[in-house]
Amino acid sequence: QQIRSVDGASFKLSYYNEYKSYLSMDLNEHHYQNIVSYLKFARYRRAQQIRSVDGNFEDFIDSKIREDETYNGDEVEDILKELQDIVHCDVETELLDNNHTNCLLLRQLFKQAEKWHLKLYTDTSELEDKTLLDEVAKLEEAGSNHSIRIDNKTKLKPLQESGQTGKTGSSP
Repeated sequence: QQIRSVDGASFKLSYYNEYKSYLSMDLNEHHYQNIVSYLKFARYRRAQQIRSVDGNFEDFIDSKIREDETYNGDEVEDILKELQDIVHCDVETELLDNNHTNCLLLRQLFKQAEKWHLKLYTDTSELEDKTLLDEVAKLEEAGSNHSIRIDNKTKLKPLQESGQTGKTGSSP
């Protein structure tokens, strides 16, 4: 297997392209892995939500559509409106759940930042930047295929009440 060295870290060639991905997103390896992990979680949740919508359609068809019946235009319209209401409700519930999940993720990040006496700011204008969204899509695709492992030997501790700092092998 071919090995490539970048900034003192050695990578199998198959991981090198993934390494370039997190560099292009201006992330260190640790944060890159966290995003990949979140994207895997989001993909799992998305698959669950799609199964839920599919299940709603199947249940609706089983309960409302009879093979031996003929429907007139008004009945078809009523059936479709009822199906629209069900799908609308289900999608709205899932979108709200996604919003709440993202808020919990932000809460985790902000709580970690507060331990370090940092104030983080969000730029919501970046959330609809097509170029960045495309990069995240590439990251999701690359992250689902590989996992980069680089050992971080030391991690900093947050400031103590006395203002002293220290290094340790464990996370804050």
